[in-house]
Amino acid sequence: MISVAALFAVIIFAPSFIDWNQYRGELTTLAKSIVGRELTIKGDLNVAIFPTPVFSVNNVHFANVEG
Repeated sequence: MISVAALFAVIIFAPSFIDWNQYRGELTTLAKSIVGRELTIKGDLNVAIFPTPVFSVNNVHFANVEG
């Protein structure tokens, strides 16, 4: 029972201890492959699960469509 509670606590609180900014390059590459336009992220990326699930990114820019 304690191991289940510990696992649950890790799942809930671990995202707040990860530096999500290190994944900025992967996110911009993924966005370009999906959307076909350049994505620039100059701000911070934040992920939290507790008390409410949140994924926030600041200062994001998509390139204009050609033409």
